Amino acid sequence: MDGIVTVSATGDHLTLRFPDGAQHRFHAVWLRDHIPNSASQQSLCDVPVDVRIQSAKALAGEVKIDFAPDGHSATYPILWLKRYAYDADQGAGFHLPEEVFTWDKSSTDLHRHAQLSDRERAIRLKHLGVAFVQDGWTGATGDLPSVAPGTLPYTAQPYLASPPRYSVVHLPETASEPATLRLVDGFRLAEVLRDKSLSGFNLLTKYPLRYRAEQEQTQGASGALLRIAPDGQLRSIRYDSRHIAPVVDVPFPRLLPFYAAYRQFLDLAARPDLAVEITLHPGEGVLLDNHRILRSARAAEQGGGRHLAEYPLSTSDFNGQTPEPRNWLAAAE
Repeated sequence: MDGIVTVSATGDHLTLRFPDGAQHRFHAVWLRDHIPNSASQQSLCDVPVDVRIQSAKALAGEVKIDFAPDGHSATYPILWLKRYAYDADQGAGFHLPEEVFTWDKSSTDLHRHAQLSDRERAIRLKHLGVAFVQDGWTGATGDLPSVAPGTLPYTAQPYLASPPRYSVVHLPETASEPATLRLVDGFRLAEVLRDKSLSGFNLLTKYPLRYRAEQEQTQGASGALLRIAPDGQLRSIRYDSRHIAPVVDVPFPRLLPFYAAYRQFLDLAARPDLAVEITLHPGEGVLLDNHRILRSARAAEQGGGRHLAEYPLSTSDFNGQTPEPRNWLAAAE
């Protein structure tokens, strides 16, 4: 596993292109301050103030660096650099987590698959963010919030500091007829938005929206529509138009471009070619990755005995429910 390394003209940083195509920069001072598996207990005080990279070479899964002015040398495993990369890929905008496959209306991956094992369902949840509950959701009890009819696609409870990782949407066995749920892969939406406007995409990752709980004036949590980790990995989508508080965290000169990108995000969320509609029969449900999947129900679907209910949950919540879904999550983590 070798990469391609380039040292800047001044030697103050290098650029490493990893075998998967991701590209990250590393400062000379950071590299010298973080030598992996160093036998000596070095501190920043031991690093020359004018440290720079004299040469660097990638070979056999490692990057060997010679520093100036003191001639110190160090070797960095490429996997180690990948793990601790702090500079997002400026060209690609982001990269997806491992084993995540995005989908849209043209995909056939969301079709039901009978006779799947718990592990197979867990793999589908990890890959696609969606797993069908074949025999209904028996663990949810009491009055559950309904999937809001006619609203924009959303993720559950964005006003919480840590929105629930998973959510179950199901049609109670008492429903008189099937109902349709509309799903959008937020990660696929992010890919399309990045390709259409990288500058707009970056605005939605940089400036947060503030949220508040329904019918509450108290301020809840805030977070970017698109959350990108320091290493450039897309981590989550957070959005529900019903809980948006006034936008106050975007500087005046950036507000109009931000709103243009915001509108583009909503337009994409409404695009038919990015959505998949699934039919749930009474007693059936679907487990969603709430950090990834946007959902909505048609206005016409909520009535006449077709009442889709949603149950947001964390891993600990899920473990207290039926054994089968608990095993899914244990396999998915």
